[in-house]
Amino acid sequence: MHKRIMMNRIDNKSLRLILSSALVLFFISDALNKYFQVKYALAVEDGDVFSNTISVSIYVRFLFELIFLYRISTRFNKTALKGVTLMGWLFAIFIFGQVIFLFNYNNPDFRFGYQLTLFNKYIFVFIVYYAICDLVDYQLLITKTLSILGNIYIANSILIFLGATFNITLFKSYFTQDFRYGYDGLIPAINEATLFYMIGVSYFYFNYINKIQKIYPLLLCTAASLLLGAKAIYLFLFILAIYHIFFKAKLIYKFISLGFLALLAFGLFTFLISEENSYLYEYFIYKYEENGFLDAITSGRSAYIYTKFFDNLEIWNPVNYLFGGTDQLKFMIEMDFFDGFLIFGFVGIVIYFRLYFITLFRDITLKDFRLFFCISFFLLAFLVGHFFASAMNSLYLNLVVLYFYSKESDIKNLTILKIEQNAK
Repeated sequence: MHKRIMMNRIDNKSLRLILSSALVLFFISDALNKYFQVKYALAVEDGDVFSNTISVSIYVRFLFELIFLYRISTRFNKTALKGVTLMGWLFAIFIFGQVIFLFNYNNPDFRFGYQLTLFNKYIFVFIVYYAICDLVDYQLLITKTLSILGNIYIANSILIFLGATFNITLFKSYFTQDFRYGYDGLIPAINEATLFYMIGVSYFYFNYINKIQKIYPLLLCTAASLLLGAKAIYLFLFILAIYHIFFKAKLIYKFISLGFLALLAFGLFTFLISEENSYLYEYFIYKYEENGFLDAITSGRSAYIYTKFFDNLEIWNPVNYLFGGTDQLKFMIEMDFFDGFLIFGFVGIVIYFRLYFITLFRDITLKDFRLFFCISFFLLAFLVGHFFASAMNSLYLNLVVLYFYSKESDIKNLTILKIEQNAK
């Protein structure tokens, strides 16, 4: 017994070291990616900054993926077997779909290695999950690890404020598009930043409503997210506010919150209609006047459904509808439900969603904050891209959702205990 306790302590220390190192190195490597992208964009007027710059993060991710896979192999059980089996089926479906797709698709620039890398991004979140899912049993460990993540959010949020105050190109969301407003700090892509801040705001909000943490980190993170210039994060903040008003706030605070939102909306409207601030929404108005409201709120992605998506379907035979097949370099839409369907087909996408609901979103009840987070996650993934394939956010997502699960399990157990004590 004593030996087992000692082994658990040693394992916990090593896991904390792995996760702490991963959090810091993931953020630093993504920051270096952003630096090289901005440097390239300033030096070259034309060219794809994402394809033509060094990706430091891919090497860091590969290193930790090996570590995570090793950890899975040393703790293999029935739960992990189920997940790994589903991932194996998903890989087989992906390969089969791609092979069938290539019978009808003749493109000398097709890069199969890129498609494999993309597949790896899609399943990386589950690899991380099965490597660290036992964290739910060690609250102190996960809390200490998340304190590092909280500091990363605070640091990046401060950089966003500095970028907005001093107009620093390195911290801009759209550093290749001067006509668009937004600052995302050291996050390399705006879609990644959207998920990054959705996770961060949710984490700080959960701590605040459960009286674990003061409101100040939540306010800082929320204020920074307002400067991203990403419509999806504004949608998330809006539905979070509605969720709080109707499900968490006391009656008197419901009226106060509704009044505050109305006042905030009026103030924001007054601020935006002034001539000096019109540049903040001119791009949205331009897209709206050119192609309509749907095109404007999806930043042009909806148009790709009628072009790239259906162009891809024209290449398919009936087998591809079941197992997918695509060239993501040519047909990527950046709306995850559509991209996921092109990659995996009907059968594969069902397995993919099944993986989410036996891992991150398992055992959800109506009262869980994870239910709200789950709905928000899939809603935003429908509107934008790089939620499912965000390797950068996979660790952050797992840590925060496992933290929610752990804390909510404690709350449920405490409630049951109180009911039993009252019954006696």
